[in-house]
Amino acid sequence: MDVVPFIQRDKQLRQFLHTIPDEELHLFRVKNYRRGEHVIREGDRADAVYIIVSGLCHVLCHPSSTLVQPRAQLGYLDIVGLFELIQNLPRVGDVVAYRNATALCIERDVFLRWVETHPHFLLELATNVIQRLYQDIDHICERTKSSTYYGVICALIWNRNLLNRKTPDFTGPVKIDFTRQYLADFIGKDVRSVSRAMEHLLSKGLISKIHGKIYVTADQVAALEREKLAALK
Repeated sequence: MDVVPFIQRDKQLRQFLHTIPDEELHLFRVKNYRRGEHVIREGDRADAVYIIVSGLCHVLCHPSSTLVQPRAQLGYLDIVGLFELIQNLPRVGDVVAYRNATALCIERDVFLRWVETHPHFLLELATNVIQRLYQDIDHICERTKSSTYYGVICALIWNRNLLNRKTPDFTGPVKIDFTRQYLADFIGKDVRSVSRAMEHLLSKGLISKIHGKIYVTADQVAALEREKLAALK
């Protein structure tokens, strides 16, 4: 794939990369990942930074040898692997494509050169990562602080917004194709209580099911926000 037209076709991406001159865009590499494929693997050498430009990835933690839990989710224009590369550390976790995903890869030697020649690019990346970490912390606190019902609503709103980040003006249905077990792990609740919460939301028309998959529209997000407030009372 010719990376320069790929970047220039995407206005949000090109704006994000505005500190990199057009004549250097060819130094990016486009990498595609199938569902379940590792973008980075814990313990590996940090040899690149990645910018997710399509699809969805999740960060995994390993609290025991038999249990793997989703720790965070990464979508459009999220950065992967920055701090390990800056600090010359091995990868501290796994990042896996939950859906088929595409990322722009900045190889180590290019990145270190750009740190010197385009320091504002590093600032853009670091700001992105810090903002996402704050959002992740806020979301973790929110989705785990109350009932399962409240946590499921928070997770659905979060995921719909994440999946729709590239097309924020789209108001139609967005498929939330996480399993109920995944949602249970994500909010730290029992899968049976998650199933009950999902069925209740379906019965109230706050989410939709099409061909066995859950979808959420912009109008339903607004209704879910109101339901979330009511669930705290």
